[in-house]
Amino acid sequence: MGDFKDLGGMFRQLSQRPTAGQMKAARQQALKPFVAAAKQNLASNGSNKTGKLSASLGVAEKQGERNTTSAGPIRGRKHASNGHLVEFGTAPHWQPNRGGGQMHPGAQAKPFLRPAYEATKDEIVRQTGEAVLNAVLKGIKTP
Repeated sequence: MGDFKDLGGMFRQLSQRPTAGQMKAARQQALKPFVAAAKQNLASNGSNKTGKLSASLGVAEKQGERNTTSAGPIRGRKHASNGHLVEFGTAPHWQPNRGGGQMHPGAQAKPFLRPAYEATKDEIVRQTGEAVLNAVLKGIKTP
């Protein structure tokens, strides 16, 4: 009968792991290689002229959503809203507010986020899984 008590206690311990804080830390740590790869892609494709878009990249908890971490241009950082223009390019268009109006020739797409995702997705899953497993194992005290 004592074995079942011990087993029940272990299951109670297990149900408390990983904590929300441990999960948040695991997600944030695992996404750092993605951000580093995106910054490297900006530098290598010639899109890092001022460094402002690169500076807007980071890892943050998604506002208004529980247990959701995002990586990429962070809302509220200067130039965070320009990433899609570099990633997908632009067609030629009229700019009425530039020096009395002028035609912009458009810009070629220079993907930096998608290649970063493709290069790091397996590593992100592996790191997150290891962090969660370690949190669970540390949380279980064997009798």
